[in-house]
Amino acid sequence: MTCWTLWFAASAEMEEDDQVFNLALEARLHAAETIKQSRQELIVVASLVDRIPNLAGLTRTCEVFRAAGLVVADKSILQDKQFRLISVTAEKWVPVTEVPVDSVKSYLERKRGEGYSVIGLEQTAHSRPLDGFGFPGRTVLLGLGEKEGIPVDIIHSAWRSRS
Repeated sequence: MTCWTLWFAASAEMEEDDQVFNLALEARLHAAETIKQSRQELIVVASLVDRIPNLAGLTRTCEVFRAAGLVVADKSILQDKQFRLISVTAEKWVPVTEVPVDSVKSYLERKRGEGYSVIGLEQTAHSRPLDGFGFPGRTVLLGLGEKEGIPVDIIHSAWRSRS
């Protein structure tokens, strides 16, 4: 075999690899577009959650349920090593929005104005279990803080509280 033959064979092999790569990239882009179009009308507000493993787990859950979005207090957690180990790239498939804790109440009010029902998740004396609960079509689900739950001024903004 001559140098020319070896170069030609290697070049043809690289072209095949490029074609396979391009097909895989097209398939992945198509899958991403399909996922975006088939999202549930559910936004999970996790701004009150401050533990990184819990936020990463919620991100994965949002991905699985094709949530329209996840709201966190600080988007810099997406770069945290522990978060990335647990989330396993879920944050790349779920739109993540930053809403600091002191802006949650106004965010909920804005979403209500956009036609969303706001539901707070908290264990209270009048809460009902989630199993069997029929979620409205457009829902903002407010998760509780790990230590204090949902602050009183915010819980009054929630349409219903559920445990």
